[in-house]
Amino acid sequence: MRFALTICLALCWLPQGEEPKKPAPADEIAWAKPEGRAEFEQGHSAYEAKKYAEAHQHFKKSRSHADGKDAKAMVDLWIAAALGAHELEGLERKAQDSGAREGALRAAESDYPKYEKTPIGGRYREFIERLRKEVYFVLEDFERPSKRFSEAQGKTFVADAKRVHEGKHALKWQIISDPAELKIKELPKDLTAFKSVAFWMEFEGTDVSYQAMFRAGGESKTDTGKITENVFVRDLPGHKGAKRVEIPFKDFQTYGQVDWKNVEDFRVRFIGRRNVTVYIDEIVLIRK
Repeated sequence: MRFALTICLALCWLPQGEEPKKPAPADEIAWAKPEGRAEFEQGHSAYEAKKYAEAHQHFKKSRSHADGKDAKAMVDLWIAAALGAHELEGLERKAQDSGAREGALRAAESDYPKYEKTPIGGRYREFIERLRKEVYFVLEDFERPSKRFSEAQGKTFVADAKRVHEGKHALKWQIISDPAELKIKELPKDLTAFKSVAFWMEFEGTDVSYQAMFRAGGESKTDTGKITENVFVRDLPGHKGAKRVEIPFKDFQTYGQVDWKNVEDFRVRFIGRRNVTVYIDEIVLIRK
């Protein structure tokens, strides 16, 4: 009772608007020997000073003095954070070069799961989100479930973590018509600032070929008198499992009168009656 009253009085006498001071990281870890705490505190000071290589060495030395499995696990988070912070500094430098920006983003997205739950996780995520805005123009992220995709055409939003690769939702698409199309209308008309389009595609069971297409609008007459749509088209093979598909604009075939400065929509198309289900997530344009 006396202990509880002491805590209550201490909190009540805090200046108005102030929160109780958070315990230092070393205070949250059980130590078998004081040497461990001292090493950890040196590591944390180095970490705060952005001397990450030095911090990493101190954290590693402190680990052998952590008392028990849970204590060692907490030290491991800081060891990983020091590694992640050192790596992040390198990626931040790399991202300053516009030609290397996409590579820095890919590396960060690949390694982020290793650091997500460590003290550097928040800063790592902020870097990724900032860089994504610089590298990608998001055509569709499927994050807003609505009627813009028709269930009558086999399209439904899903939140299954196994199917989602970015954000919280993906699109499940049961191919039930011929041709079957997913159409994105909201995109820049002039695509000359971009170099490729990318999206996540996963086949459930059977995999079949399909097409990615940008329509330039209207029709043209070929030399033989045949009428053709004005389109950029890329034929794509099916594949097993989930795959991030990226298609450079230079790999698209052209039909009719087309120009990357005058594009109306983007489509994913399946031709021929199919019995297949696919999952699509985050369609983006990638800047040059």
